[in-house]
Amino acid sequence: MSTSIWKLTLGSGLRAGCLAAAVCSMAALWSAQAQQQETATSKAPARISVVIPPAIGGQVVTLDLVITGFKKPENGNIGGVVALKRLGDARTVEVGRFSIFPPESFTATSAEQGKRFQFNVTAAWKELGLSGEPPAEVEVEVALVDRSNGKVAAGAKLTVGEAQIAAR
Repeated sequence: MSTSIWKLTLGSGLRAGCLAAAVCSMAALWSAQAQQQETATSKAPARISVVIPPAIGGQVVTLDLVITGFKKPENGNIGGVVALKRLGDARTVEVGRFSIFPPESFTATSAEQGKRFQFNVTAAWKELGLSGEPPAEVEVEVALVDRSNGKVAAGAKLTVGEAQIAAR
């Protein structure tokens, strides 16, 4: 079960008279968050369900991830492979990869202290047929990958503290 927060963020200093123009010009940012804590291991990816905002033509859709924990194995250069998929659908669409640098174990006590990554997921959004739909849920999957030899050593862990989809 995902916890989601819908919010409409407008640039600071907008006057009431400019509000309609700002909305019409799509200066508003729609976003939805899932504040779950899921951990990827060498055996299974982290999976988080996120409620997504409605897609409006011409917008850029992004995924923001916050990594709040990482346990480096004895050997290897660990990174993450990020993919999206519709809930209940087996097909995933890779949206990007990242590395933890410096490659040292850490645990953040809050999302604010985590390592942040952003991915443009506009093409994946359209490929999965999410464009133009009313709000729905999507699954964000983060799998571990070893960039040096391909096989992730046992003991490696990566915790996703927050995932957010936004249409800008």
